[in-house]
Amino acid sequence: MDADGDLYILVAGEVQLSGPRFVPASYLIKLDSSAKKVLYQIALPFSAQVISVDSGGNTYLAGGNVIEKRGPGGTAVLYHKVLGGTSMAIYGIARDTDGRTYVTGRVNAGDLQATARALRPVASSADDCNGFVIRLDASGAIRRSATSLT
Repeated sequence: MDADGDLYILVAGEVQLSGPRFVPASYLIKLDSSAKKVLYQIALPFSAQVISVDSGGNTYLAGGNVIEKRGPGGTAVLYHKVLGGTSMAIYGIARDTDGRTYVTGRVNAGDLQATARALRPVASSADDCNGFVIRLDASGAIRRSATSLT
């Protein structure tokens, strides 16, 4: 919900292509504060799983190995970042009052470079999964990257 009380819904699913082929699909829907009028509905170019909204109506979306910021109308992509390898799973996204974005999740060993001060910068085996936190500044530049938590 944004400062005006408008609601944001992230719908994730699959779309069937020809034959038995399905592809992941996500939609971002914005409803007015009464939840009776659709203000916009946008098909996203990646499988988004988490969302955050700032007071200006910008949306912050993440899923798989992608982080994206969209403007208040939903169509302007302000930044789109592809991180790490395909084994990444993003579980949370949050923002602070200075406009920085924090993303957390897990990734298989070797798919994301850990920072020097990580609790465990290198996984003990190739099969290990590591938790991570990534901090982006207001422009989307990565400022603290891939701190391993396990």
